[in-house]
Amino acid sequence: MPIRYRVDRAVGCIFTTAEGTLTDEELLEHARRLEEDPEADPRCDELIDVRKVRGVGPSSGTVREAASILRGGERLEKGARLAIVATSEAGFGTGRMFEALSGDSEERVRTFRGMEEALAWLGIAGPTGGES
Repeated sequence: MPIRYRVDRAVGCIFTTAEGTLTDEELLEHARRLEEDPEADPRCDELIDVRKVRGVGPSSGTVREAASILRGGERLEKGARLAIVATSEAGFGTGRMFEALSGDSEERVRTFRGMEEALAWLGIAGPTGGES
């Protein structure tokens, strides 16, 4: 599976990395798994690194469904923020679509082109665990 994550309770963040070809099924499985994982505290922020994803990526319908899973969960309600880091045009566009579809009136979902900017927005003082 090209999506993996780890929960860093000391930092208060879930670090998610995707690489290779990302399918619709894999993205939705990740979204559901994260919502159900008792270790993934819904108050934790999440940093999603898609810089190594290649190809077109998930369909707009899948991005819509993933945003619906986020809206239906506790994370935005509890004030968690979600930063997406994408360097490709396709990845950045998908991230921006996810922002719009998340219905995030509090601006807690943002897409960035650089890791440093995303870490700063989340209040994390630099790379952790090789996430740079």
